[in-house]
Amino acid sequence: PVDADKGGTWMIARDNGTVGVLLNGAETAHTPAPPYRKSRGLVLVEIMQDAEPLACFSNKHLQGIEPFTLILYLSQKLFQCNWNGHHVSIKHLDVYKAYIWSSSTLYSPQIISKRSYWFQTWLQQTAITQEAIINFHTFGGDGDRTNDLLMKREGDTNTVSITSVALQHKGLSMLYKEFFENKSYRQHLTWGLNKWLKQKQDWLSRFWCRLTNWEYWPFSIVYIPVYFYWFWLCAKARSFFFFSAANPTIRNGGFLMESKKEIYDLLPPGTYPDTVFCPCGRSLDSIEQELNLRQLSYPVIAKPDIGLRGMGLSLLYNQQELQQYFDNCKVDFLVQEYVDYTNEAGIFYYRIPGHKKGCITSIVGKQFLWVKGDAQHTILQLLKKDNGSNLQIPALNILMKTELSEILAKGEERLLVPFGNHSRGTKFLDYSHKATEQLCDTIDQLCRNIKGFYFGRLDIKFNSWVELSEGKNFSIIELNGAGSEPAHIYDPKHNLFFAWKEIIRHLGYLYKVSKRNRKLKKAPYLSVKEGLKM
Repeated sequence: PVDADKGGTWMIARDNGTVGVLLNGAETAHTPAPPYRKSRGLVLVEIMQDAEPLACFSNKHLQGIEPFTLILYLSQKLFQCNWNGHHVSIKHLDVYKAYIWSSSTLYSPQIISKRSYWFQTWLQQTAITQEAIINFHTFGGDGDRTNDLLMKREGDTNTVSITSVALQHKGLSMLYKEFFENKSYRQHLTWGLNKWLKQKQDWLSRFWCRLTNWEYWPFSIVYIPVYFYWFWLCAKARSFFFFSAANPTIRNGGFLMESKKEIYDLLPPGTYPDTVFCPCGRSLDSIEQELNLRQLSYPVIAKPDIGLRGMGLSLLYNQQELQQYFDNCKVDFLVQEYVDYTNEAGIFYYRIPGHKKGCITSIVGKQFLWVKGDAQHTILQLLKKDNGSNLQIPALNILMKTELSEILAKGEERLLVPFGNHSRGTKFLDYSHKATEQLCDTIDQLCRNIKGFYFGRLDIKFNSWVELSEGKNFSIIELNGAGSEPAHIYDPKHNLFFAWKEIIRHLGYLYKVSKRNRKLKKAPYLSVKEGLKM
């Protein structure tokens, strides 16, 4: 755990079985004499980072550091290390005995003696487990809240958390309970051969999941049989880039390298999130001024103006995160209001140019990455139980490593990724049966009001299917053109042959729309030179 005030900590466990616990004060009380050179929690970090923590403590320059006690367990030995403000002392303790320490800065000798008595009484009545120890530190005492183990005094002197480390043969687990926000976290460390085996086991688990679930295969492999049909369509059209005529008002027909900003400009007002365009070279101050002018409050969505499959997509909760995104993003990007409708779907639509009405050919429902707590397992452990979620762990470890170690209350649900991207853990479900006549009419009317749009997928967030069918309470998150996939194929219930059939069916629609636009609208195909620049 990290001290939010000074950045240090009071307990550290390493993957070699070494554990250090910091207590304020030495064996006897001292009179504080600030300012001190450095926080004791930072000193603990420095000691525990050393290859030889005990020697580091003995030799460390501690002048100007407030007195402290360090309980150090290493190489199956237990030590009590004291710094009293003048000199250091080290006691070698019996590793097979039970000990209790109470901070000399918080408790008088009489209270320390009383707490020791509670501990000895508890030892005689209880089998020692990590859960039992946590309960002792939570409920131990005689009802005097100022001196109970879960202490609460006037002002800011309170027990805010309990941290417990349990060492076993294969590794250790650290449990952290935070009382103000009522949260619990657990992390596991393994070492030696067990650590190597666990890493390989996790890798094999993800590898097997990808191997046995085609929807997680690389795009280039899934589409191998489709390429033959694609080349046949190219031969019929006498162009490798016939798709560019599918949506004449969208760059490259929306197949690749299309601008999201240019597409939003085609949409009817009020049908998409309020959006701020941030080209390279624009200052952060001017972006923030426009956000304020449009009354866009955090959180906001940030994403590259040109991008694929959710790359670079982020949910920003404050100005500091916007600053970080601005510093790291080297391309044009968009900042949008965050639409918090509960449902998201991808609706595939096409209309033959010259025909009065188009149709819906695919609907994919998007089930965001959620976990449901059981009061026992961490979020990480819950994710490992689901194949699709398990694949997201490496990326989530980078984004929310601390949150993954949290233990949710029984029945508590947590949204981990608020984006409807398959590559970010969203489960795609075939909702094509939702294509009622009313919904088809609503989507058709909407798409007919998008100039030059004939083929593609609308990713829509909405409140309910009934309201969406009525054209109420929805927002178009993205409109994808000729490069769109009928994403309902990624429903786990569908096999690869079904996916190939659906992809080929939609490529046939793409060919018909492009050919018709070329004939009726005189929409040109990209030249070879233009196409190769994509």
